[in-house]
Amino acid sequence: MAVAELLAAAVRARAQGRCQYCLMHESLQGATFHIEHIVPRSKGGASALENLALACPGCNLRKSDTTTGADPASGEPVALFHPVQHVWSEHFRWKGHEVEGLSAVGRVTIVVPSWFLRLRIDLEEG
Repeated sequence: MAVAELLAAAVRARAQGRCQYCLMHESLQGATFHIEHIVPRSKGGASALENLALACPGCNLRKSDTTTGADPASGEPVALFHPVQHVWSEHFRWKGHEVEGLSAVGRVTIVVPSWFLRLRIDLEEG
């Protein structure tokens, strides 16, 4: 197995079939999830296990190359959620059909790339 294949297999195993950003299971999505760079290569991110995440197409495309944003509560710059270094439940929780940010990281991640907007709309319509 090539190095890239080994890395992809390790990312998929760690994620257990779930998007590491919104926690949607790949079996609920009509498309294959992406192996994405948490810190994009364009911003110096490495193709290493600690910088790779499994992402649903919606989260991957909305995140794009975004890595930081302003916390809506304080206005301070904050890094977005890092699915390998952070614990999801420390930064987010479900509130009905919406994901709520519990920390500056959570608030910025929800507001800056609007990741969870499409998920919330899909749940409400579904």
